Amino acid sequence: MEFSIAQEAYVFLASALCGVFISVIYDVLRVIRLYAKTSYAVTNIEDIIFWFIALIIMFFTVFYTNYGYVRWYEFLGVFLGALLYFLTISKTVCMVLKKFIEIFFKIFVFFCKILLTPLVFTYNIIYKSILFIFVPVFKFFQKIIRRFVLKIKSGCKKTKTVLIKK
Repeated sequence: MEFSIAQEAYVFLASALCGVFISVIYDVLRVIRLYAKTSYAVTNIEDIIFWFIALIIMFFTVFYTNYGYVRWYEFLGVFLGALLYFLTISKTVCMVLKKFIEIFFKIFVFFCKILLTPLVFTYNIIYKSILFIFVPVFKFFQKIIRRFVLKIKSGCKKTKTVLIKK
């Protein structure tokens, strides 16, 4: 199958865009790792998933732009696209992603507070009513038990003195 120079340029540019897209996914993964603090095993699993996604992206790029034919300049295009991305806008994208995640967490916390407020209110009402009812009852039984224990102790002392006298 013959390709024109325009088709080859199109394949090269598509490969470069593929490299940029894969690099953006890598930056997303980097920012998530910054906030998630994952373990070594989870990091390895994330890396495997990243490379699998990168492989799928490369496969579809080659399949749809070059009909499945792999050329050496496609790898060069991916490398140059990723390099150009990392040298130009990678820091900006990471900063935007960090701000996005911070805003997302603030919104998430806000909605959690809104959703949990009725539960906390209900908990406080139930807890305080239980305390209002059971604390006096508990103190009453505590006094009765103390008196009972004191009577037993004094009874033991009387029994002990009676036994000693005999």
